[in-house]
Amino acid sequence: MPKGVALSSFQQGDFVGIQGTVDQSANWTITASLVRDWTERKETNQEIRRDVQAVKEEIKSGTPRDLEGTLGDLSRQSFTLTTSGNATYSVTIASGAKILQKSWLTLDFSKVQNGDTVRIWGPVSSSTVSASIFRDLSIPK
Repeated sequence: MPKGVALSSFQQGDFVGIQGTVDQSANWTITASLVRDWTERKETNQEIRRDVQAVKEEIKSGTPRDLEGTLGDLSRQSFTLTTSGNATYSVTIASGAKILQKSWLTLDFSKVQNGDTVRIWGPVSSSTVSASIFRDLSIPK
């Protein structure tokens, strides 16, 4: 734990917690059923707090709109966004945009797929948006 963390990512000096059964045949041996890397979890929580704060600061800095809908016609850093009211926007990801997953962790944009539910924030000109914040609400699924 946290979910998705491999044992190979644990490092010497990490603070860990173990749940399991003490092995009676060997000193100081536990057959673990659960291992938590609290150091990794702390770093993950810090990343989430930084991302949430960066989004709040970005939103405070201007008057662009917040839009949510279904992503389609995905091509590199651009796509269409169709809202629940069937309004369609042509969206490009601005340089330096904050790209996040549902849990507010940084997201690799290559994991985004057509049909995902996304929330964007950026200035709207006609039906074109330059998104400075992109959040894929379908990831993690």
